[in-house]
Amino acid sequence: DPEHNGNFDVLVFKLSTDGSSLLYSTYVGGSGRDRGTALALDGSGNAVVVGDTKSSNFPTTSGAYDRGHNGGSDIYILKLTADGRSLLASTFVGGSGDEETWGVALDGGASPVVAGQSDSTNFPTTYGAWDPDHNGGDDVVAFKLSSGLGSLAFSTYIGGAQDDHSKGIVLDSDARAVITG
Repeated sequence: DPEHNGNFDVLVFKLSTDGSSLLYSTYVGGSGRDRGTALALDGSGNAVVVGDTKSSNFPTTSGAYDRGHNGGSDIYILKLTADGRSLLASTFVGGSGDEETWGVALDGGASPVVAGQSDSTNFPTTYGAWDPDHNGGDDVVAFKLSSGLGSLAFSTYIGGAQDDHSKGIVLDSDARAVITG
C-alpha cells in the first residue's frame, strides 16, 4: 500500500544487509490509529507483524480468524510476502475493550504466538485455557494462531486483580512460550 490511510498507519520496510538500499516500504492501516509493535520473519522471509488498531476498516483477508473489529483497540496479526508486495493474511484478535501487544514469536510451523494485554472481559479464550476468565484491570493475554491466521490454537488470560502487562515473548526449543512483563 503506497498510500497513507488515516490517523497513524503501520509502516513496514526492509533494508539490504548493508543498510545501503531500501528493498521495500509499505503502509498498512485503516482510517483510525494503527500501531506496529513487533515482527518476526518466517522461513520464507515473510514478515509477521503484530500491533494494535482502532480502525474498524483495518485490512483483513478472506479466511481470517476474525475479520470484524471488536471495539476499543484490537490486536491485529498480519503476514506480508517477503518482497512486501502482498498481504498474505491479516486478522483481528480482541474483545470489546482495549488490547495491545508488544511481542510475537513463530513456532517451527510458522504459527505466531503472541503476548499482549487486554482489559476486555470477553477476550476470546479457548477450551482448556490455563485461565479463561478476566481477573481485573489489564490482564496479560497469550494466544497462538494457525500459520495462515485462520484459527485460534490456544488463548488464555494471565494475571491478577491489578494491571498486568506483557512486554516480550520467546519460544523455547519445545515451542513453549516464555513471556515477560
